[in-house]
Amino acid sequence: MISFERILKPATELIQECRNLLRRNLHSSFSFVGHQVAGQASMVDQYSKMNEEKFIGSLSRELELVRECTGRSEVNVLDIGANIGVYSIGYSAAGARFVFSFEPFPETFAFLKENVSAKAGRGIEVFNFGFFSRDKKMLIGSPAAFTNYPVIARLTKPSDKFQSGCKSIYTNDKSGKEALFVMGDSCQVVLDLDFIDLIKIDVEGAELEVLRGLSNTVAKYRPVVKVELNKTALGTAGTSVSEIVSFLLQLGIKRYRFCDESLWSAGWEPLSESFDAPNSMDVLFSY
Repeated sequence: MISFERILKPATELIQECRNLLRRNLHSSFSFVGHQVAGQASMVDQYSKMNEEKFIGSLSRELELVRECTGRSEVNVLDIGANIGVYSIGYSAAGARFVFSFEPFPETFAFLKENVSAKAGRGIEVFNFGFFSRDKKMLIGSPAAFTNYPVIARLTKPSDKFQSGCKSIYTNDKSGKEALFVMGDSCQVVLDLDFIDLIKIDVEGAELEVLRGLSNTVAKYRPVVKVELNKTALGTAGTSVSEIVSFLLQLGIKRYRFCDESLWSAGWEPLSESFDAPNSMDVLFSY
């Protein structure tokens, strides 16, 4: 017999998705570390439900690991795919020295700039461009990956097609916006830094291209690299988790650790060609 809870949860999620669709052109804000963070209403609704103390605690734990890996007490963070700035503000609140936030989508960048403006004196700088394997202007819009979702996911998560945080260069969206992308190794912001300790990459399938453009930087500074591994988005981009892992191994990276709370206690594991991860998992990679 099907339990009431098994019916209630997907029904509740579907109702929320319908609400998200109706509110996709609206803006909202929520209180985060004593600061109002604004953005697309459907996205703000999701962020507003997170446990702030737990979230900042998880980022503090990440930064402590980074300090152990680099041997430095101060941490510089590159937030590539910063969206509206929740992670950038979170890393700042968790004790990062400086956070450099990169967001190419114009409308999302406007929110990012507004959201960190009150914290600019606390070491967050924002930039309206993305990273890639070469300097290039590209359209960024609704993700083509949405069409590769399983049928159930397309029915239950239709708002992913419109969410500003899901915008991608792998798009068939003719109304997409032109945005600038640069090769990280030749980016002046990167070149001006004395050290880089943590690179967070969440770019809707373009993670491998970003890493290729940062290969010299990663080899030079040997930072911890945090990557979201969305298999559907990677597949749409014509790449895979295994290709990313092979590239990281070529750079000399030797171990990984899952960011998920339930898997954190497993600690660092040796990185190998056989590595795999649950879909859409954030993973830390280290020398």
